Amino acid sequence: GRCAYMGSVPMLLPFLDQMHLTCPPYHNPVDFLIEICVENASDLVQYSQNGKSTQWITNIPNETDSKLEEINRSYFRSNTIEDVCLTVLPTPTEDPTNKILSKLKSTYTTSFWKQFITLTRRSLLSHWRNPSYTLMMTGIHCAMAVFIGILFYNIGEDAKYARENYNCLFFGLMFLMFTAFSAVSITFPEQIPVVRREHFNRWYMTGAYYSATLISSIPTQTVCTLTYACITYWMTGQPHDFLRFISFCWTLMLVSYVALCMGLLNGSFFNVKNGTIFGPFFIMPFVVFSGFFLLYSDAPGFFRWLFHVSFLKHGLVALTISMFGMDRQKLLCSDLICRYTYPKQILIDREMQDEKYSLAIIALMSISVAVNISTYIILKIRLKSKW
Repeated sequence: GRCAYMGSVPMLLPFLDQMHLTCPPYHNPVDFLIEICVENASDLVQYSQNGKSTQWITNIPNETDSKLEEINRSYFRSNTIEDVCLTVLPTPTEDPTNKILSKLKSTYTTSFWKQFITLTRRSLLSHWRNPSYTLMMTGIHCAMAVFIGILFYNIGEDAKYARENYNCLFFGLMFLMFTAFSAVSITFPEQIPVVRREHFNRWYMTGAYYSATLISSIPTQTVCTLTYACITYWMTGQPHDFLRFISFCWTLMLVSYVALCMGLLNGSFFNVKNGTIFGPFFIMPFVVFSGFFLLYSDAPGFFRWLFHVSFLKHGLVALTISMFGMDRQKLLCSDLICRYTYPKQILIDREMQDEKYSLAIIALMSISVAVNISTYIILKIRLKSKW
């Protein structure tokens, strides 16, 4: 409860010099003050009058104050007081935008974009100097893609295995979703204590940190997703159509990105232990209402709204249309009779004949925006509290 120094930063060294405590030129003045407080705390408190002395708050000489006092005394000693005319200037109306900008400027020393660029560079540099996470994730995706490619080898053009091809598409969604979700759910909560301390010290805004975290996570997630997509598309014998290939890769990238955002939401809400426990329960409704295990027509009426908010459902629709829709030609049949000789039949069986690829992509993007906004709000609340 005692104050060793009360003043401005430029006046710290003159204050110490008057106490015959000269700061070495190679030393940080603040660190030097902390060190001498250990041995000379009582002297510092006594000299600064326990923070009551105001002569070190500014470097303006005291002569100015004494001259003003002398002028005031000479004025009030006079026998006559003349009328003083004052002109009242109109107060301009303050723009609300300028008020907000001035408040932000007074809170943080740098702009939002400067903070965002610095945090993004720091995060990317951290990934570059410690590439073990990126290499491990890429290796896992590559190994799983080879495994799936061997398991469903060259089934893309055969109508006999159309249902197995549909299962392969859903497994790819599940794999990319769980890897993106689980990895971030564990790593993101570990950063919260450091981020809370830096945010408390006004190093950066919450929005700048969250935006930098998202942007810096995209390269690794993109490399892993494209590695899996290219290997499985080639090994499973999918159609040699550039538009279908681009649609396939784009859908998988969007699903993995939404799963990444879901992991950030889970990590911002729970710590590592609780996130590991509640994470599967958090993501399971999206799996159940993906349209793979339960069709929309078979679900109870009060549960059908969950199909519209399930990003896996929209991802599965987009993948199925990219592989079996878009006026795909008749498939070859290696058996006597094949139900799915015409690819549109599988869309009818899965109740996707009226779905549109563009609408599914828009739904994925909308869910991503909603999840990011929710994560930002929760993270902002958590950084301001001891939660």
